[in-house]
Amino acid sequence: MEGEMDELSVKYSEALLEHEATRRVLGQASEELSREALVRAAAERQAQDLRQRLDDTLAEKEADDAHMKDLVRKYTNLEDALGESCRETLFILVLLCFCCCFFLYFCPIFLFLFIYSFIYCVYVRKYTNLEVLQGSFFFF
Repeated sequence: MEGEMDELSVKYSEALLEHEATRRVLGQASEELSREALVRAAAERQAQDLRQRLDDTLAEKEADDAHMKDLVRKYTNLEDALGESCRETLFILVLLCFCCCFFLYFCPIFLFLFIYSFIYCVYVRKYTNLEVLQGSFFFF
């Protein structure tokens, strides 16, 4: 019986050692699981933050794109208005140059005709009979 007691005592000691080893392994496993859970929670928070930043960046990009389209539209309108204004100004300048060239080319003739007709009319009215000149071109 003492042999059985010793044998049971050894088995009990082995069972206690095995139980203690199992408890240590379970403790280490639970610590490992809690660390992994903390890492997973931190990764999920980081992923959520990244998703939020991505959403904010996408919204900002859409707003910037809309603003850019608006600026391009305004710039195009200004460019068109400037082009139209330049065309109108160019037309006016060409017309003015044409008028100046026309006036400078024909001015001596008109000036000569005006002075001639003025002198002729003054002379004719002063020294001639007006009834004779009624059909004349230079008669006023």
